Amino acid sequence: MWSLGITAQEIALGDPPYSKFTAAKVVALILQEAPPQLPPTPWSSEFRNFVESCLVKNPKQRPPIDWLMKHCRGFLDKAKDSEYIRKNLTSKLPPQEQRLVPALQVKGAEFKTKIEAL
Repeated sequence: MWSLGITAQEIALGDPPYSKFTAAKVVALILQEAPPQLPPTPWSSEFRNFVESCLVKNPKQRPPIDWLMKHCRGFLDKAKDSEYIRKNLTSKLPPQEQRLVPALQVKGAEFKTKIEAL
């Protein structure tokens, strides 16, 4: 459930929460801070409710999927099929190679710098 909320937030914002921090810092933030939240706009209250329902910090208090399907029905009923998503969202993205290579180059440069520092 948590992963679903984080993924929905990542899709909405373009980056996962805390993406500017190191992995160790992200773990600390997840453990110490309130769950990440979407900014109030431009997302509907239905989408925000869906994400917030997924991101209940305590797993024992997190709602089960059947509750989510019932209580977030307004948002889920608006979901489009995969053909719509492919045609209207992913078709507007640059080719995957162009999206991945710059990201890998940055990560590689950061890794190389860290190795050289050792």
